[in-house]
Amino acid sequence: MCLSQLASQIAVIFLLMLLGALARQLGFLSPTTINYLTNLVLYFLRLYTKSC
Repeated sequence: MCLSQLASQIAVIFLLMLLGALARQLGFLSPTTINYLTNLVLYFLRLYTKSC
């Protein structure tokens, strides 16, 4: 994996974390929903890293 791909992945994950924190603070996400979303994101990250 080249450095630019790594930097873009880090930026995307950071933005997703910010959006999740904002949604949680505003009350859009329950703890159960957060758990499901976390599992979903990790699943897709594993798929992406295996294909590269």
